[in-house]
Amino acid sequence: MQRKLDEAELYRRPVEELMREAADFALREARSNAKDLGGIPAALHAEVRGFRASVVGRAPGIRIMEVGRKPLVAGGKFPPPSSFARYGDERVQFLIASAVVKRGIKGRFFVRKARGKLQRSEFGRLIRLAKKAIAAGWMGA
Repeated sequence: MQRKLDEAELYRRPVEELMREAADFALREARSNAKDLGGIPAALHAEVRGFRASVVGRAPGIRIMEVGRKPLVAGGKFPPPSSFARYGDERVQFLIASAVVKRGIKGRFFVRKARGKLQRSEFGRLIRLAKKAIAAGWMGA
């Protein structure tokens, strides 16, 4: 039983490190992709829990800016004009909200693009590093 626990420990640390590095890379890329979207880059952060990693944001509007929004149809919800406060007075905010209702918003996909770049360019390197760490631990065990 102890041997199995020791073997599991050989894998756990390198894989957790891989996940931390992957999350940090994806966070940097997502922030870079969203650099012209006001406060969104600062609201993004990486979460790593065991063998799971994600880039999340808690600010209002992040999800809409990521995936976009279709024009309003019957039964839809009018966006709050106050969410456009940085663009001007109440009249301007209402005009922008009305335009969003009519035209929708094109998604920016800043997190999706970061994930794609991670998978294409960085994940292979991180896996090779984790394999080396596991092999080194195996030889030293």
